Amino acid sequence: MLGILSAAAMLVPLVVDQGVIGNDRWTRYAYDAWGLAWIFGSIGVFAVMVRKEARLECGDKSADTEVHASFVTLLVLVVGMLLYGLAFVAPLSDKNSHFDGLLSVIGSALIAYSVVSYFDHLAIRIGRTAAALTIIGIAIWAAKNFTRVFTNWMTDPDAARFLVFGIQGFIYLLGALACLFVLAHKIRWESSHLES
Repeated sequence: MLGILSAAAMLVPLVVDQGVIGNDRWTRYAYDAWGLAWIFGSIGVFAVMVRKEARLECGDKSADTEVHASFVTLLVLVVGMLLYGLAFVAPLSDKNSHFDGLLSVIGSALIAYSVVSYFDHLAIRIGRTAAALTIIGIAIWAAKNFTRVFTNWMTDPDAARFLVFGIQGFIYLLGALACLFVLAHKIRWESSHLES
């Protein structure tokens, strides 16, 4: 929840004044809020790992409480989210730094890997189409981060706006579409279980 709130807080200044885009103070604030969102997320996934360990120790294998992802998948996700978050938080981060860009690429690649390695289970839980859209979105997002390593596009206001609002907006659109397919999958699943 803290991660989601931090990500949302990043955009609050834009509601008040769109003129802050490109402003150095707003950029620093946005980077910090975005980075903290991912760091909070990594702590959340780590808590899931602790829960999984506790369930295994007490022999709880019920479908309602079992964490299906493996420890390796969860660990890769934790490390990926942490590295990605650190790539944005001051004083470690500089939007012009190719090293920070490299951290964001490694982090997002690890996150993408953890989701791809979990595809079969995701397909069962949320449907193949939703799982595929999720992976396509994550792959585009991971690839987008390469621009922070190999280009100076983030220093160009137009290119940065396209990457942050254009590409990222398209990725969120894929996420929303995936959610609609999850809803359709859930409705089909529930209706088939009511009939049987």
